[in-house]
Amino acid sequence: MKNTIEFKGPFNINHLDKDLKQKLKNPGIYIWGFMVDSKYNPIDCKNKPVFDSEEMHFLPYYVGKKENSIIARLKQHKNVRNNDASKYMRISKPFLSSFFKDEFPIHYDVDKKYSNKLMIYNLSNNNKAISYFNNPMFMFLSYETKLKSKLNELFNVHNPKELPITLEIFKDCNIIDPLNEIVNNKFNFWFCYAEYNIDVNNTNKKKIYEDLESLTYFSLKGKTISKVKEWTEDKKRFTIKDITDTNIFKDEPSTEFPGY
Repeated sequence: MKNTIEFKGPFNINHLDKDLKQKLKNPGIYIWGFMVDSKYNPIDCKNKPVFDSEEMHFLPYYVGKKENSIIARLKQHKNVRNNDASKYMRISKPFLSSFFKDEFPIHYDVDKKYSNKLMIYNLSNNNKAISYFNNPMFMFLSYETKLKSKLNELFNVHNPKELPITLEIFKDCNIIDPLNEIVNNKFNFWFCYAEYNIDVNNTNKKKIYEDLESLTYFSLKGKTISKVKEWTEDKKRFTIKDITDTNIFKDEPSTEFPGY
């Protein structure tokens, strides 16, 4: 059906055959995350190139869209210590087992006028649920002792939304980077994807991809760290067909997230 997107996977980005690489050059929607055990501990996947539903559980971390090559975008995500990926929120290891169903707030993107202050005011970090967030006030409150001598650099020198985890002033904070440990040290970067081509002349192309991204986000059983457009009922004109054998989708999209 024209308004159905079919999710395939999960696949380990370190083990893609030639045919799959070619398919991933198409546009569409993707979900990337990690393989965990029954206690949500990330698995070392160096010697586990194929999904085993008996031993592995796919934990979505991010939902995204790409209007040309899905694989190009996935490679950017995998490079967690560079460029945009170095600014992604780091969920602490203890919180990894519950963020998707906990008080973790949905990060709404409203016409690109969203504020990353949303995460500060909606979620207390007293339990150290987040080890890094791309916001100067959040970082100061989390690492006050280490950063109090660097206030000028933290608040005035840098763009408030340009504080990557690799920044020099954070080196003394001993920030744990679970993404680097999971993705690079454990070879644990997995994804599911759905191809969806839209005519280049379609004036609603951008909105359609945003709607598909939103549909996917609110169809998952758990929350992810990604930004998303607010859910509206009219997005139900699209449907998801799941052939992933991951059990990550709800029967209907909603703002309820029961978890996995």
